[in-house]
Amino acid sequence: VYGSYSQVGSAFSIDARYVEVGPEGLVRPMFVEKDDAIELLPAVDELATRINNEVKRRELIAGVEVRGTRVLDPDVVLMRINTRKGDPIDVNAIDAELKKIWDLGYFSDVSAAIEPKPDGLYLVYTVQEKPRIESSVVEGNDDIEADDITAAMNTRTGAVLNEKILAEDLLKIREVFRKEGYYLGTVEHRIDTRQGGSSAALVLTVNEGKVGSTTLAQVG
Repeated sequence: VYGSYSQVGSAFSIDARYVEVGPEGLVRPMFVEKDDAIELLPAVDELATRINNEVKRRELIAGVEVRGTRVLDPDVVLMRINTRKGDPIDVNAIDAELKKIWDLGYFSDVSAAIEPKPDGLYLVYTVQEKPRIESSVVEGNDDIEADDITAAMNTRTGAVLNEKILAEDLLKIREVFRKEGYYLGTVEHRIDTRQGGSSAALVLTVNEGKVGSTTLAQVG
């Protein structure tokens, strides 16, 4: 903090500059004016209070941003976190929110950083989306239509790959087999990435087995 003191007659003003330490070196001008020099100490106290309030304000989050999404709406992330504009910086809360974002299953990398801007400190979450499903292919099916298989799935063309959802889809496909009488039907999958990993083809390889086939356990 630096500045100057000016007095005209009995009136005076203290003009100060509050400079933040760091690469940005942001400067905040502040001043106090009084009509009588006898108010000098109260004026200094008032200025100190203003500076203290400014420091506290700068420790609050001025905004929350999400970067790196290409297909997903940033609100997919924002709706999972509790930190909001005006909240104090809480490292433990941010760590917990990183885990929440990771657990969504849509991202291969998630990080958080505090970035200073002219209007305050911003909490920035940076994510890397998993590939977008460009196409879905079913191989090995004979009697069960490919459309019946893909209709049972929540994974859709154009969506971001999510292994959790895909694992649930594979169980649903096996249920389709059972309803059709293919009790030993199996399904495997692979992800063929394209365009440097930004998109991918989902390939489902099915083995229907025989209608009515089942496994009996020997007792005795």
